[in-house]
Formats: sequence, C-alpha cells, structure tokens
Amino acid sequence: MRICAWRAAGFRTLYIMRNYLGSTLAAIAAGKPAFFIGNKSVPREYVYLPDAAVMIVELALREEAYGQNWHIPGGGVISGEEMVRIARQASGKTKPVIPLGGSGVVAVGSKGARHEGDCGQSTI
Repeated sequence: MRICAWRAAGFRTLYIMRNYLGSTLAAIAAGKPAFFIGNKSVPREYVYLPDAAVMIVELALREEAYGQNWHIPGGGVISGEEMVRIARQASGKTKPVIPLGGSGVVAVGSKGARHEGDCGQSTI
C-alpha cells in the first residue's frame, strides 16, 4: 500500500459554514448577538474543502507525491476579530459577538466541527 499523507488547516464545508462560521456571520448580518467558536484574537487559516479536494486528487494522481507529507494551503490567516470586523462593516450591524471555547462549545454543541491540524491520507 502506498500512502500520500496530506494535512490542512481547519476545514470549511457547507455543513460547517452553516453551523460554525456561517451561523456567526448570519447572526451578524441579521443584527443579532452571535457566538464565535474559539478565541477571536487567534489568527487561523481555513481551507474550503471542495478546493482542498481538487488538490488532494492532484496529489493522488502524481507518482512523486507518494511517500511524502503535504500541506494543503488555505487563503491565508485571519483572526476571528478581523472576520467579525469585516462582517459588521458589510452588514452595518454591531451586536455583540461572544467567543465560546472549551466548556462553552460543549454547552452549545459543535457537532461536525473539525479543528486545525486535521489530517487525512490518500492510499492506493
């Protein structure tokens, strides 16, 4: 069995966008208080999973990719504070955005969320 290991920053899928960042951004747009999962001041890189999938297939099709580790890049880092600032500027709304971490995430629920450093493998 040959392995091509890939790693990416926090994945964004349609499900996660609706229930993770998407719910935060939707609340800001609607002028409602919002929750942000994690520390808003920490810059993070996000990868949109359909874009990453194209790169993963490209790696899987290249013989020289096997036996190595690969990082699937995102579009750069952005902090939660910056995301909130951009969303507020776009919507013209300024209701509070409350960061949730640790026990707050468990209390509210984070089904389907994946975290930075998630890794997968393509095997043949």
